[in-house]
Amino acid sequence: MKAAPEDQEKLLDLQVLDRKIAGLKHSLASIPAAVRAEQIKVEQDELRTKLALATSARNDLNRALKQAEGEVSKVQERAKTQRERLDSGQLSPKEMERIQAELAQLAIRQGELEDSALDALDALERASKKVKLVENRRAELAVELDEAQAEAGSVAGELQQELVGQQTERDELVVTIPADLLREYETCKRATGGIGVVAVSGNQSVGMDLEFSMAEISRLNVAAPDDVIVSEDHEVILVRK
Repeated sequence: MKAAPEDQEKLLDLQVLDRKIAGLKHSLASIPAAVRAEQIKVEQDELRTKLALATSARNDLNRALKQAEGEVSKVQERAKTQRERLDSGQLSPKEMERIQAELAQLAIRQGELEDSALDALDALERASKKVKLVENRRAELAVELDEAQAEAGSVAGELQQELVGQQTERDELVVTIPADLLREYETCKRATGGIGVVAVSGNQSVGMDLEFSMAEISRLNVAAPDDVIVSEDHEVILVRK
């Protein structure tokens, strides 16, 4: 392939622009505030699950407390009724003995139920605190997410503006480069993962530490100025300075 030396040198400018553009795209994809925003979203999802579980547990305990309190009320009502019968003085000795025994059992049962109610109340208070903590953290994260997204948006806007400028400069440059030379550059860039051209002065690469075989050096020495040399050792276009 043939190309004017000045056109070959344009590839060096093109590569500078391409590396800047790649760097800007990487920066856009890895803005710290944007990364933080994604981390916050993950934590929000986790908290959503925690809140659902904590709320369900609290509701279960609330029902258990109400049930225990209801059972206590039933025992108290039964005990009240039986004491009133006992105090009426209209019972036979046998009935009085039976009611007194029942009242003793009711007192034991009431104590057990009240203990259960206290345990349920204690557990409910702990569960309610857990729900509150999760809700508070969710509120904090909502604020943090807004701040992170705002910061990311501001940084992204600046980077995007710079990217557009670099891309415009690239577009203006590529139209001045012969199509076949540009295709060769893009082919080399894909093959190497990003490097399409390397400047060479004498037998040494410029800006990169590349070693050339004797055969490659010989090709460089005998090539005409307008010969496009693609390195057999490194798969890049070698532009002589």
